[in-house]
Amino acid sequence: MRLTRIKGKVSKGVGEGKYYVNIYSKVIERELGWKPYPGTINIVVDKKTWETVRRLANKVIKGFKVGEKEFHDVYYAKCVLKGVPGIIVFPTVSKHGKNIIEVILPEKIEISAGEDIEILVV
Repeated sequence: MRLTRIKGKVSKGVGEGKYYVNIYSKVIERELGWKPYPGTINIVVDKKTWETVRRLANKVIKGFKVGEKEFHDVYYAKCVLKGVPGIIVFPTVSKHGKNIIEVILPEKIEISAGEDIEILVV
């Protein structure tokens, strides 16, 4: 198994991640075996790092419909952040540019906007 270490800076989000994590929660739990903490951790990285991690995100959570609303595929790579296993997600529809990666974990961790962080992509 190839491990990749990346570095970035924690960025304050706008709270939208919580909504989408709640929507995808049952699918994440079924596919990964853990219930996600509601919300994402946004991490600012350079474009080259974003592209590297995006290539590693080769697993997919298939999109689905709830009533008339369609939720799209989400690609992901497993990761470890501050000793906690989670996933880095790349929604096929996103407002983020190629400098923000989003991490979903099964628990809340102590983290602050502006903090330098290292993530292990597994």
